[in-house]
Amino acid sequence: MYRYKLIMFDMDGTFIDSRSFHEKVFYRFFNECVMPVTMEKVAAGIGNTVRDIFQSMGLDEREFTKLFGELEVFCLTRIDDLIKEIYIAEDIRKTLEIVEQCGIKTAVVTNSMQCVADRILKLHDLTNHFSAVSGADITSLNKNQRCETVRKRLGAEKEKVLYVGDAESDIVLADSMGYDGCFADTPLSWCRRKDYTVSVLKPTYIVERLYEITGIL
Repeated sequence: MYRYKLIMFDMDGTFIDSRSFHEKVFYRFFNECVMPVTMEKVAAGIGNTVRDIFQSMGLDEREFTKLFGELEVFCLTRIDDLIKEIYIAEDIRKTLEIVEQCGIKTAVVTNSMQCVADRILKLHDLTNHFSAVSGADITSLNKNQRCETVRKRLGAEKEKVLYVGDAESDIVLADSMGYDGCFADTPLSWCRRKDYTVSVLKPTYIVERLYEITGIL
């Protein structure tokens, strides 16, 4: 018997190195499709939801749904070159293979857009390793709700879920949802307050390499 039935992974900063990727995507989108912006202004908003990024640019909220649709089309047609540049954690495939061999389901729950998450996993040949992929769209930005949707769909009790993420918000999410939380303190992490995350939020586990997850199943 294994401790978990389902392992959910955050994506950005957890098993892909993507901060620069997202900066380039939004810089290209805004400058080609919306309005001129600087890379510095784009970079300041990365790490937030698409809605937050639109707001940081001073865009009219009444235009958000339309802009989101345009961004989806843009991401499906104009960013494959940037996706192929993304660095993938070296041990993620082996980690997922072992988890799969144990009969434990895996899922991705990310604040990246659904179409972007799907495209990244496809172009890096990771799609088949996950039972579910939940990204954001204009009506489902709430990551907590999407985690619960995935959990229920894959038939795992809350106490049988491990959520793996690289940021303090991921550990807060796991705790609030009743999951065990694993802080991925790897070189890819986007975490800005490591000491706070470790000493105050107290994740169930801390790993410095994703492969270490295979030792806590």
